[in-house]
Order: sequence, then C-alpha cells, then structure tokens
Amino acid sequence: MIKPQEISKAGCAPKNSLDDPMEHLLACHRRIEQRLESLELVAANFETKPDEAREALNVAFKYFDTNGAWHTEDEEKSVFPRILSALEEDEMEFVELLGEQHRGAEACYAKLKAASSFDESFRGIVAEFCALYREHIATEESLLITIGRKYLSAGQLTEISAEMKQRRGLQ
Repeated sequence: MIKPQEISKAGCAPKNSLDDPMEHLLACHRRIEQRLESLELVAANFETKPDEAREALNVAFKYFDTNGAWHTEDEEKSVFPRILSALEEDEMEFVELLGEQHRGAEACYAKLKAASSFDESFRGIVAEFCALYREHIATEESLLITIGRKYLSAGQLTEISAEMKQRRGLQ
C-alpha cells in the first residue's frame, strides 16, 4: 500500500538548520531523493492502487512546488551570485552546468505535472525526471558544496541563511 504520509517520513535526513546553508542544501538533496523514490513507487503502482498513487503523487508535487523550488532559488539567487566572482574558469563552467541542469529538471517536471493519465508515457517521464535529478544532485555534491565552503565567508553564509529563511516565511 502506498501511503504518502509514510513516504514523506521514511528515511528523513537528520534535522538540519537553515543556519548552515551548505549543510541545508545537502539535507535538501536527501529529501528530494525521498520524493524521487515516491514518484517511482507511484509509477510502479498506479495500475493496482490508482487512488493511493494519485495521493502520493500530489504529496510529491506539493514538495517540489514548494521546497524543491526554494532549493533551486537558494542556489541560483543566494549561493551562485556570491561565488561567481571568485571562481576559476572551470568552476564557473561547472556552476553554469548546474543552472542548465535546473532548467532541464524544471522542463521535465512541467511535463510530469501536465501528464493527464497514468500510462507508459507517465512512467517514462517519471524515469526521466528521476534520472535528471539524481544526476544533478551527484553533480552538485561533487563540487558545489566544496566551492561554497571554500569561497563563501561567514558573513555571506549568514546572508544566505537569512534569505533561505525569508523564502520559507521563517523571518
């Protein structure tokens, strides 16, 4: 049985603090991975448990429409602008790649939300979205966190933390 409330709680990352933006980004990745697993469960079970699948899908959409969107904004509006001037050329290309990956994941997510029925096409979109996002997370974790810790000052991290909290209505 697919239970969205269990899926959203299963294997949660340890509690994190928005006071440490780089750690928060990592914890967000773990929560995104949980939602990707939820989507895969939906795709695997929509024929046998359509009502539960639709409910789980709505929970995943709610997450990506809020926390997932904030995560991308955290990177593109708070982290990237503060590190770009300090980056070497290869690091700058890496950050540009991350932005391109964001656009690709957003386009695929739009296709997923627009899917009108549970069918093989839906399964394909879920598989594509999950693959894109997992590749993106691996790419970010290969260097972005290290770059952020290397180039961001304590003051900049405090500013990023405040912006993250503001996005979430916590300030």
